[in-house]
Amino acid sequence: MSVYSDATFSVNQYDKDGDVVDECVLVHIGTTILRFSTVSQLDVFIERLQTISSEIKGSYYNS
Repeated sequence: MSVYSDATFSVNQYDKDGDVVDECVLVHIGTTILRFSTVSQLDVFIERLQTISSEIKGSYYNS
Protein backbone atom coordinates (compact mmCIF):
# COMPACT_ATOMS: atom_id res chain seq x y z
CA MET A 1 0.00 0.00 0.00
CA SER A 2 1.31 3.41 -0.94
CA VAL A 3 1.92 6.04 1.72
CA TYR A 4 -0.30 8.36 -0.34
CA SER A 5 -3.32 6.11 0.11
CA ASP A 6 -2.99 6.54 3.87
CA ALA A 7 -4.20 10.14 3.93
CA THR A 8 -5.94 11.21 7.12
CA PHE A 9 -7.01 14.54 8.58
CA SER A 10 -7.32 16.49 11.78
CA VAL A 11 -9.02 19.76 12.62
CA ASN A 12 -7.38 22.73 14.34
CA GLN A 13 -4.04 23.06 16.10
CA TYR A 14 -3.87 23.20 19.88
CA ASP A 15 -1.39 24.40 22.46
CA LYS A 16 -0.14 22.33 25.39
CA ASP A 17 -3.20 23.31 27.43
CA GLY A 18 -5.63 22.10 24.76
CA ASP A 19 -6.63 25.58 23.63
CA VAL A 20 -7.17 26.16 19.90
CA VAL A 21 -4.32 28.26 18.49
CA ASP A 22 -5.13 27.80 14.79
CA GLU A 23 -8.52 26.97 13.30
CA CYS A 24 -7.77 24.91 10.21
CA VAL A 25 -8.03 21.58 8.45
CA LEU A 26 -4.84 19.51 8.38
CA VAL A 27 -4.43 16.72 5.82
CA HIS A 28 -1.78 14.17 6.80
CA ILE A 29 -0.10 12.24 3.98
CA GLY A 30 2.75 10.15 5.27
CA THR A 31 5.04 12.59 7.05
CA THR A 32 3.68 15.59 5.16
CA ILE A 33 0.94 17.81 6.57
CA LEU A 34 -1.03 20.14 4.30
CA ARG A 35 -2.79 23.03 6.08
CA PHE A 36 -6.00 24.59 4.79
CA SER A 37 -7.72 27.56 6.42
CA THR A 38 -11.14 26.40 5.26
CA VAL A 39 -12.84 23.34 3.82
CA SER A 40 -13.43 25.43 0.68
CA GLN A 41 -9.67 25.77 0.23
CA LEU A 42 -9.36 22.01 0.57
CA ASP A 43 -12.10 21.50 -2.03
CA VAL A 44 -10.28 23.78 -4.50
CA PHE A 45 -7.07 21.84 -3.92
CA ILE A 46 -8.85 18.52 -4.51
CA GLU A 47 -10.35 19.86 -7.76
CA ARG A 48 -6.87 20.93 -8.88
CA LEU A 49 -5.50 17.46 -8.10
CA GLN A 50 -8.29 15.92 -10.19
CA THR A 51 -7.34 18.20 -13.08
CA ILE A 52 -3.68 17.27 -12.70
CA SER A 53 -4.62 13.58 -12.65
CA SER A 54 -6.57 13.95 -15.90
CA GLU A 55 -3.64 15.75 -17.53
CA ILE A 56 -1.24 13.02 -16.42
CA LYS A 57 -3.53 10.30 -17.78
CA GLY A 58 -3.48 12.09 -21.12
CA SER A 59 0.30 12.22 -21.36
CA TYR A 60 1.87 9.59 -19.12
CA TYR A 61 2.34 6.18 -20.70
CA ASN A 62 2.01 4.28 -17.40
CA SER A 63 -1.40 5.53 -16.29
